[in-house]
Amino acid sequence: MSVRFRFGWVDSGPSPDKLAQSTMAVLRVDTDSGTVTATVDRRNGIYSNEIVVPLYNVAEWLVTNWWHLWYEVPDTNEQPPDFESRHNLAFVGDGFVLPQLNITSSSSRRVQLAWTRHKPPHARIEFLDEGSQTVEREELEAEFRNLIDAVLERVCADPQASVAAHHLRRAWNAVNDLEDDEVEFSRAAARFGVDRQVLVRRRPQADPHSSSLGGNLPRMREGTTPSGGCAVADASSGRPGVAPAGRNRLQ
Repeated sequence: MSVRFRFGWVDSGPSPDKLAQSTMAVLRVDTDSGTVTATVDRRNGIYSNEIVVPLYNVAEWLVTNWWHLWYEVPDTNEQPPDFESRHNLAFVGDGFVLPQLNITSSSSRRVQLAWTRHKPPHARIEFLDEGSQTVEREELEAEFRNLIDAVLERVCADPQASVAAHHLRRAWNAVNDLEDDEVEFSRAAARFGVDRQVLVRRRPQADPHSSSLGGNLPRMREGTTPSGGCAVADASSGRPGVAPAGRNRLQ
């Protein structure tokens, strides 16, 4: 093990936020250098290596920032103001608390993970661990792909989350189905810290499907199910599909 994102679905009870309700999970992030999700409850003093968060937010953030995570290199002099929002897992929360885990490219094949102790304001828990580790990009990418596919599997099975499932699936398919020249274009945009979607809009012949890449994924009003929203990539094509049940699942 060098890095693992393990999770297990939990019943959070009825909630007006159907996406959070559908994808609420226990999440544990381990590296060889420590447990990123190690916490203590400041009210009762109970220690835990896991946190409870909705994974839809995490999956959406990963898909939206996919190219930046792998190719945008930190500026040693002055960081762009929105750099951290693309690389720090703590920005995913949307009302829920996640660790200050920074994910940045260190080379074409390696990724730097760095996490710090953190006392989120107005939260009961405190993150206890701090450290850093360089991991193989291929290994971390497999962890992220598994999480995204598991979230898609989950929301596709929930009729109340069908519209969100459609948009996340469409954006994820777009990431994986780009032609070679579009992949290079996305990598180049990320290296400069530019949203691929912005550049596509400025091109003379923009891809009409490019709106599913970059920026916040659209969330349409629940109640209408777009066709094909939960289609899974063909295994014979070599494209990733839904992860096998049980992988990385907490028991």
